[in-house]
Amino acid sequence: LHFSMKEIHNMKDTIAAFADLKCLVIGDVMVDRYLTGTVSRQSPEAPVPILDLQDSDARLGGAANVALNLAALCKSVSISAVIGQDEAGKEFRALVSDAAIDDAGVLTSADRITTVKTRLMDSSGHLLRVDRENSTPIKQNVLDALAEKLRQMIKSDQFDVVLLQDYNKGLLQPQLIATVRELCHQQQIPIAVDPKFAHISSYQEVDLFKPNLGEFEAMLGEKVPPNLNALDLAAEKLHTKLAYKRLLVTLSEAGIYYHDGSESGLIPAFPREIRDVCGAGDTVIAVAALALAAGQSLPQIAQIANLSGGIVCEFAGVQAISAQLLLDFARI
Repeated sequence: LHFSMKEIHNMKDTIAAFADLKCLVIGDVMVDRYLTGTVSRQSPEAPVPILDLQDSDARLGGAANVALNLAALCKSVSISAVIGQDEAGKEFRALVSDAAIDDAGVLTSADRITTVKTRLMDSSGHLLRVDRENSTPIKQNVLDALAEKLRQMIKSDQFDVVLLQDYNKGLLQPQLIATVRELCHQQQIPIAVDPKFAHISSYQEVDLFKPNLGEFEAMLGEKVPPNLNALDLAAEKLHTKLAYKRLLVTLSEAGIYYHDGSESGLIPAFPREIRDVCGAGDTVIAVAALALAAGQSLPQIAQIANLSGGIVCEFAGVQAISAQLLLDFARI
């Protein structure tokens, strides 16, 4: 990578500032399960490979992976979500506890199942993914209970930033989004959002809005070529709708775009040996939210978020990023 010494020193100071921050993540959580083995033959029963299973691993996924990334970088992390009253829910709480993430804001509902995404993998990568989930809207009485819990937490816990991580699994409905936004504005806590299209109109006046290019295009109802002029025109349209303070759009191999209504830029992706893009967006929003809370400018937020998203693509499976890993890659 080609960072100036000034940029590296600023990045070092920013990452050091992360260690004092306290964060809250609200969103759709899941368990990511990996079944890993080798494939040497086809099934005689159907034209499919036979996976000789050698390892099974469970990790935090969805909004919980964002929390995991934060926990590797900042002072403390709390998570708020709804899980099922099932074995996967127990497994989820055990994984959260192991990661030293506060799950006081996680409610258990007998009407839900805990989302589990199971990936079958060999040395070449993903063979198959199996999802077990319920993405219907969460019932109103459960949302009301969660909203009350969040009122208590946001008013008393002195968070430096709140992240809304939407996977369109039924949690982040307009009423809950509005409640969180009002509470954060009252407490002067910045809000960072990783959105889905379903409730875009609810994400008004947030401090940092981070769709990927596909989500960005869906929100606008048009294709957007990943060049600065086209992105600027599209961002102005979205800014008119949402009045966000800052926008980041992740562009995969094209890098990351930023816009705040007066300043914009496009930072190219660094050349990488891509092994797995799973979880890269989670890392980007986690690092960007911390940089926002640390008081960094939007170009600085975009730069460190772009670096972090690229790093995790070099690892197989969902991977949390550490402060030392960020610094090590910045110095290459």
